[in-house]
This record gives sequence, structure tokens and C-alpha cells, in this order.
Amino acid sequence: MFGKKLYQTDGQVSPKDYRSAIDFCVLSPLYGEKDIERAINIAYKNKYRSVCVLPFLVEYAKEYIAAKFTNTLLVGTVIDFPLGASLLSTKSEQAKRAFASGADYIDAAINLSNAKTKNYGALKKEIARMVHIARKQQINIIIETSALDRDEIEKVIKICAKCKVDYIMTNTGFGSGGATPEAVEMLKEIAADKVGIKAAGGITTREQVWALIRSGATLVATSREV
Repeated sequence: MFGKKLYQTDGQVSPKDYRSAIDFCVLSPLYGEKDIERAINIAYKNKYRSVCVLPFLVEYAKEYIAAKFTNTLLVGTVIDFPLGASLLSTKSEQAKRAFASGADYIDAAINLSNAKTKNYGALKKEIARMVHIARKQQINIIIETSALDRDEIEKVIKICAKCKVDYIMTNTGFGSGGATPEAVEMLKEIAADKVGIKAAGGITTREQVWALIRSGATLVATSREV
């Protein structure tokens, strides 16, 4: 089974238990501590798996959850989000600081140029570095499926599997497309259970969540209460 057991759901999630698969994302650059508190309360009420916040708010989110909800929610954050185009040294420092701040997992955006120009050596180096920094924590790699063709996706997934990435994340939500059942089914087929699938991007309804889970997603990221 892929992934770190402490931070993943156990196998395929049923639609009835979909809330346990949801990472509730609060990623607007306009949000502050009060917005994070509201999001945490929503996530706790709905029994979501986690909240995902911007890096500078990780420590505050962890402290708020510890004080009010005795650590019943995980806290994740994003790395080089949404473009993924920073230097590897910059990404590495962001990831180190995120985990040092208490993040339970990170969603890291890859450099799409490396995938599109077939610079797979650089892409493998980037992904391997993120996995190394994560160690026993969960590392999810955002591949932006709507920007890649099937051959490129296959190459990226092969690298992710070899580097022991926990989850491939479909989209940032800031690109030209979002998660679809068809994309999740394709990722599931290619990954062959060597890497988990996390659906993200444009997910706004409970029906979408169910459809994505039925298609093979184990985790779902959304900024909407569903």
C-alpha cells in the first residue's frame, strides 16, 4: 500500500465516509488568522481529514487545533504554489520550513516546464528532494493533469512511483482545468496502486467528491464546504 499509514485513509474510501478523505483548503492570499479559525471549525464540524493552509499560517493552525480540538485535525500546506517554477533550492527551503512549523503533509507543485520539455532528470531530482525532506511525513506532488498529455503524465507518475511519493495530486485549481473522474481513472490505471491519487481543482459539490472517489481518488482537496 502506498503512502504513510499514519496520514492516509485505509484503502478505498466509500462515498458514505467521504468526509474522512477531504483536505479542506484555505489558500487565499487574503486570509489571516480569523479566516483559518473559521476554516478549522468547519473542518472539525464536518469531520474532514485536514485543513491545508498557506505556509506562514501552519504554526498558527497547529496551535489553534491543539488548544481547541486536541489535535484531531491534520494540517497541510503548499510548496511553490501554484506555479512550481522556483529554483529547487528555494522549494527545498520552503519544504524544510513547512515541516519545521508542524505541517503533517505538503502539496508540492512540480516545475511543469521540466515535464513539457522532457527534462525528466531535473524533474526526478526535484521530486526526490521533496521526498527526502519529507522523510516520514506525507508528500503529495501536484502534476497539473490538464496541462500534460498522457505520455507526459505516464513519465511523471513513473518518477513519482520510483521516488516513493505518497500521492499524485491532479491539479492546483489555478490552471486551465480541474479534477475530473476521467482524469482520476487514467491516473489510477497508470499508477497501478504504486502511488495514491488526490483529486483537486474545481471541486464544489458532494456529488463531485463521490464521483472522484468512485473513480479511484483516495483523498480529495476542496475549498468548499461539501
